[in-house]
Amino acid sequence: MNLMPIESFIKVTFGVVFQVTPIWILGGIALAVLLKILWHITKTKVR
Repeated sequence: MNLMPIESFIKVTFGVVFQVTPIWILGGIALAVLLKILWHITKTKVR
């Protein structure tokens, strides 16, 4: 059985990215995504 280990692949990828990328860059990306989502939610609610 050749199951695609997507979960383990994602975990390994995130582990490598987390080790390579500085935490402040990850924080900035997460903050930008959060702000974008919040802005989208408020924009749709106003409409």
